[in-house]
Amino acid sequence: MIKIAAFSDSHIDYTTPAMRKDDYLQSILAEFEYMLSYCENEGIEYLLCSGDLFHRAEQSGTVQRLVTLLLKKYQSVHLISTLGQHDVNGHNTSGYLTKSIGILEANDLVTVLTHGQELKLYDKVVVRGYAFNEPETIDFLKGVDGSLDDEKIQIAIVHASVGKKGDVTYGNEIENQNIKSADISIFGDIHPGWGVHEFPNGCNAFNLGSFGRRNIEDHGRPQMFLVLEIKEDASEWGYSFVTVPTPPEDDVWFTVEEEAAAKDISEEFRAEWSKAKLFRDETPTQMAKRIGELFEHTQDEILLVIQNLPEEALA
Repeated sequence: MIKIAAFSDSHIDYTTPAMRKDDYLQSILAEFEYMLSYCENEGIEYLLCSGDLFHRAEQSGTVQRLVTLLLKKYQSVHLISTLGQHDVNGHNTSGYLTKSIGILEANDLVTVLTHGQELKLYDKVVVRGYAFNEPETIDFLKGVDGSLDDEKIQIAIVHASVGKKGDVTYGNEIENQNIKSADISIFGDIHPGWGVHEFPNGCNAFNLGSFGRRNIEDHGRPQMFLVLEIKEDASEWGYSFVTVPTPPEDDVWFTVEEEAAAKDISEEFRAEWSKAKLFRDETPTQMAKRIGELFEHTQDEILLVIQNLPEEALA
């Protein structure tokens, strides 16, 4: 029996969303490692990502290094991804080679599939990648790009704004798609997810929701990834969901009251920063250190601020 794992929208990034009280980068990398470790322990050779591996196209050197080390640690697991709009700039998927995911690919740590490119995983199992906003992705959803192959299991990793009925507009509900060329389609982009949908022709589609939980709407939503089990002769296949262990929700998310208090502190910080700019005997780095210590930030937090000082702070 062949096993293949899949997920979408990890949105790896050094920034922590406003409603999360933990360190998002530390959390998402730990959760990503749990998935990689699970694959290694279960003998799963391929891990598929349906786009938005990163939250922004060009990550800091710190993030790039941490992800690189993690993927090297689990080299027995081959990461295959298509592109989401967050992996590139301006929805231009052709420019990914110089972005963070392209650097990973240059180091043989990920294989990127776009424009319906096909990769043979096993003798009777292939995967194709459909990136965000590409003509081939639209054709795939319309069912004009091919047909099923009775001798193979065809998997598609798709980054497209396709949701469940009532959650999206312009007819982009999964029920309105006409997929004909993939036995299994694994969707990204719609973060709440919609589970499983089976088409009348026997094709199946999955969206378990974003692996990275960056929105307060993700509060209470289990963090999961998909595991496919396929017979080597492609005669049968099945699936299961694996839930990632996470801290108690109260340790992850601010309450409304806590978030309001954090906002007040943030406004005070900005005010202090504006005043500090009047003292021209301080460099921006010195300002960041002094103000960070004033608000009892950790040294790591202060260093992160210094590494990502905006241009206006240097003016």
